[in-house]
Amino acid sequence: DGEIKLDALITENLVFQETLLVSAEPQIEALRQALDAGASTEAEAIWDKLNGLLSNVSGDGLKQLRQKLVEFRGPIRELRDWKKFAATEKKKELLTQMQALVEADIHLPDKARQINSLHGLWKQLGYSNQNEKLWREFKTLSDQAYAPCREYFKQQKAKMAENFRERTRICEQLEQLLASLDRENIQITEMRKSEDRARGEWKKFAPVEQSRIKPLQKRYYGLLKQIRDIRRDAARENSLRKQELVKQAQSLVELDDPRQAMKNAMALQEQWKTIGPSFFKEDRKLWSDFRSACDAVF
Repeated sequence: DGEIKLDALITENLVFQETLLVSAEPQIEALRQALDAGASTEAEAIWDKLNGLLSNVSGDGLKQLRQKLVEFRGPIRELRDWKKFAATEKKKELLTQMQALVEADIHLPDKARQINSLHGLWKQLGYSNQNEKLWREFKTLSDQAYAPCREYFKQQKAKMAENFRERTRICEQLEQLLASLDRENIQITEMRKSEDRARGEWKKFAPVEQSRIKPLQKRYYGLLKQIRDIRRDAARENSLRKQELVKQAQSLVELDDPRQAMKNAMALQEQWKTIGPSFFKEDRKLWSDFRSACDAVF
């Protein structure tokens, strides 16, 4: 039984290795085509995969596969040497560009973006000749170029923190306004002034860090909505009161006693003065109607 199992394992291994050798054939052809086409990235990937097969093949299969790969060792070596050379030259170009950024007098956020872009290009180039030396030079220049950006962003962060505090203060003031309102005697004009003042200050204290702005904005716009709703309700109530005064003034022309009609008209005028504004266009029409009614009386 032991011999049978061993023979089965040996047979299974031979089949497995044969399968690997068969699967290597199209990869070898693909490697040849990639090298002929100058597709360096694809060629290296296939080469690495084929070399990975070597660790799973033994005996004659290993010998066969090595022989088939021999012809590609030179071209792959030349390809990698060329890539290192090309990467070296491109890194030198990036060094020149970074040096220019050190001395460039441009908007600091733009400079920071360009520095990050150069770092991204550097990473894409991979290994090169003089790799460590070039990186040290690039990093030194990068640090020099970014130094004013770092100070700028530090100041911006402090400014955004101050703006956050000021906008929080604006919200607190609006909350105090709402808490102190005499709901039976809403001063629409004063409320509108407070709202306009808050809007102006809110715009002034910008920007704020995005991670902190959403809850604060929700609080702010919620307070403005409460104020607008209260103003609208008060304006609607004022409109109804003025409409009633207009009706009363118009009815005075029907009185038989002119003196009493004028006395009543004067009393209505005093009442009108105590009522706050309503909606702008409507308010103008109501006043025109009321004045016409009073003029007819007088």
